[in-house]
Amino acid sequence: MKQTDRFPEASGKNGWFETSRYKNHQFNSVDEIERSYDYVVVGAGFG
Repeated sequence: MKQTDRFPEASGKNGWFETSRYKNHQFNSVDEIERSYDYVVVGAGFG
């Protein structure tokens, strides 16, 4: 297996999120979500 010593800059930014069209989306408040749903399933995808 080949090893590398070159890595992306550790800027603290997620490239997938930075290029997302939902980057500035305003999500519902936690209170609203808790009143509306019994369960919330969240998938991380590439995260």
